[in-house]
Amino acid sequence: MNFLERTGAIVVVALIGLFIVGTLLAPNHATSATSSSLAHSFGGPTATPGPEPTLQSPANEAVLPQPVAPNTWTFNWQGPRCGHTIHLDGPGNRDYVFAGRMGQGQAIVPFTYSYTQTQALPADALAPWNWHVEYDCSTYQGQSITRTFSVVPANFVFLPYTTQ
Repeated sequence: MNFLERTGAIVVVALIGLFIVGTLLAPNHATSATSSSLAHSFGGPTATPGPEPTLQSPANEAVLPQPVAPNTWTFNWQGPRCGHTIHLDGPGNRDYVFAGRMGQGQAIVPFTYSYTQTQALPADALAPWNWHVEYDCSTYQGQSITRTFSVVPANFVFLPYTTQ
């Protein structure tokens, strides 16, 4: 067998092997063992990332009131119109996830979420709290940065400062 025949045989065997690997890893793409189906099988990118949600308030390291009426924690952000979740993660495994949906599409729109509860947070649950937003528009997903906040103690009384 000369050099060309040997090289041709190696290429054929390699292509058959690539087809078999592609079939095993991506059975829905059994007719094609292209690099894109292999990338998909190995968790490669499947869509262009969408825009990052922009957090507006509260600011990073803000101090929020106790979330007991009439006070609320109000979170504002902008992101694409689709399924979204806001994550509030606090001390002592206080992790809350709230999901919502607003239409569908790439248009960036404002969102607001207000959180209240019936009892004040105890002293061991005042800091640190983190919040961030994620969205899933089926063909693209995104996540905001994470911001931190803390909560005033339950017995905190705010007295406005006045001068005389």
